[in-house]
Order: sequence, then structure tokens, then C-alpha cells
Amino acid sequence: MRVLVLGGTGVFGSRLARLLVRDGHQVTIAARNLTAARTLADRLGCEAVQMDRVGDLQALAAHEVLIDAAGPFHTYVTDPYRLPRAAIAAGLHYFDLSDNANFCTGIAMLDAEASAAGLCVISGLSSIPALSSAAVRALTGTSRPRVIDSAILPGNRSPRGLSVMTSILSQVGRPMQVWRGGAWIRTTGWGWSERKNYVLPGGLIRQGWQIDVPDLALFPAHFGADTVLFRAGLELGVMRYGLAAFSLVRRWVPIPVNRPIVRTFKLAADLLAPFGSGRGGMSVMVIVGYERRWWRLLVEDGDGPFIPAVAARALLRRAVLPVGAGPALETITLAEAEAAMADLSVTTERVIEPLVPIFRRVLGPAFNTLPEAIRRTCGFQNYRTAISLNPGQPFQ
Repeated sequence: MRVLVLGGTGVFGSRLARLLVRDGHQVTIAARNLTAARTLADRLGCEAVQMDRVGDLQALAAHEVLIDAAGPFHTYVTDPYRLPRAAIAAGLHYFDLSDNANFCTGIAMLDAEASAAGLCVISGLSSIPALSSAAVRALTGTSRPRVIDSAILPGNRSPRGLSVMTSILSQVGRPMQVWRGGAWIRTTGWGWSERKNYVLPGGLIRQGWQIDVPDLALFPAHFGADTVLFRAGLELGVMRYGLAAFSLVRRWVPIPVNRPIVRTFKLAADLLAPFGSGRGGMSVMVIVGYERRWWRLLVEDGDGPFIPAVAARALLRRAVLPVGAGPALETITLAEAEAAMADLSVTTERVIEPLVPIFRRVLGPAFNTLPEAIRRTCGFQNYRTAISLNPGQPFQ
């Protein structure tokens, strides 16, 4: 297909372009800096065009698919859906790699227009919510998960784009809502009390901190879960706790996340880039019945920035695209995603662990002598109880 990748010189856009060229698509890299776009296009063997999402959009006419990999999507304040509307008007399918909950959910307002035009308009076709929702469905089948707990944990040597850093920094220290135990709970982005360790394939352990993503808004209703959690992590402790300190300050002082602030953090990150590793990963855990089920991903050799591009690659491998507009909930299957990672340095695994209620574990065989009503009451009912069943892990 003829695919126009906006933000095609960025961290994720450039890797998406590379994967699509590899799959035989006719790719055009669109960016504000034409020189950078041409340099990359020459290296990949594709085309380049100068384009800005708020500028002239005539370049759309020569393509079949527009993919917005630019962002940060929370800054699309004035006419946020200008691009997808223009794509629909020009007869193009539209995808984006948005990690902003409001933007992802809001794109459903274009469903009638997209359906009438027979076009596919999907927001969040990235690691979240596209890949994470595919993993949840693969783990749960037709069952309802009580808990969904996910994390993205990149290696320190993975490059960081200004758009992603802006998106994360804008949330740090700000209020956010989390669906926990069947109710919305107010918490803080990258707050001190919400950190947790995650295990990746090969036993690699990384720490994640709570942050707002589309999954938190979309998964409670879509999957019917009682609790939905998401965390992101940084490999180096100095960066994790530095960001936590910034979070603490922003809770009390309204520091704006403007270009100078972002560039200061980018400079610090670049100075620390030689440390750590190029190993990162993703974890998706669900509780179904009395089982914990995990899908875990480990990415090595610096291939981490390819993962957000995998969902779009997988969808474009289909002969027929879905019609309509909405967030990328189960837009692809986990099998399709894993096939789209086959040429990357990626290891995935699925793990199932029985979940034994705490009273049954403590009382042993004596638990079965209790009256049935008490046995039912002492089984876990929500995520707070389930969490307490982890030996050595603090109650959350």
C-alpha cells in the first residue's frame, strides 16, 4: 500500500517506516525538516515530503494510508482531529500511535464519517492500547479478568524522542484516575507510593511507576475488569528517582512542561545514555478465576523502539482492513503482533500461576472445615486481596 508516515524521522516513525519498507509498502516519510526526511528516505529506499500537521495537507492525495507517528497527542488542542478528518475527506485510512487517553477515546466521534467512506480510522495503534489489549484477550479468552496489570519497561540505551518525553513529563506529579476495586481512585502520576517490580523473560527485573495511558480509561468497560493498572519504568535508578522528585515538586508547584524543561531532561538523559543496556520489555498480567496469567516480552539489541510500530505493521499485513473509527482495542490479535516481531530481537513467554486465597494458604487443610459462607467470604474479591497473596510484596 502507499503509506504516508507523518513524523517519519522520529524515534518511532523512522522505525515504522523501516518495517513497512521491509514489508514491501510504498512509503513516504513526511516531516517538517525535508533534509532529514530525504536523508532517511535515501537510506531506506523510499520517498520523502515536507509536511506539518497544521500546514498544507495536499500530500495526502497520493497515498492510501496516513499514519501519524508525530505527537505528542495531548498537545493537539486546536482541532485535534484535523488529520483524521482530512484523511477521510481524501479517501485515506488513518492510524496513529497516540498514547493519550482523551485523544484515543475521542476519535470514535468520527465513526459515522469513517464508516460511510468505508475507511479504517484507528487511534492508539501502538504498544498501548493495541498490543496490550491483544495480550489481555489472548490471556483471558472469553473469561472476564478481575485484574489487568501492565507495564512498559524500556532499556536505558533506547533513544528518546522529544514527543514521548513531553507526554510523560506532562503527567508527572499531576492527578490521575485509576480503576481499582470497581471504583475510580485518585492518585498521582509517577507517585512514590505506586512503584512495583516486574519480571521479564530470562528473570530480568525492572521497576515500574504508575502513569496515565489509554488502557486505564478503556479497559475497565471493554474487558469488565475490577482493577486496571499500568506502569512505566526507566532502567537507571537515578532517572527513576529523579523523575519521582520532579513529581513531588510538581504536586505543589505548577512547573510548566515547556520546551526548555523538556530539553533539560533530554540533555540529562543523553548524558546518561552510555549507561544501562539496550534490553527492555513489556508485561501484561491478568487474574482470571484463581490464576494469574502473564504475557511477557523481552526486547534486546536496541530493538525496543520498534515495538510501538509493530501493531501498525501487523494491521497492514491484512488483506482487508476493518471499517469505522475508534481506539485500537483488539484491532490486532496477539498472534498477528508476534508474527510482526519475528525479525526483531524479541523473546515472548506466557506464564500461568495458581492464585491461592490468603486464608486457605495460611490455614491449610483446616480451611476446608470452615462453613461454606465463610470459605466464600475469605476468597479474594478484589485486587487488594490478590496483591497481598504475594509473599514478600507489600500490601497495595
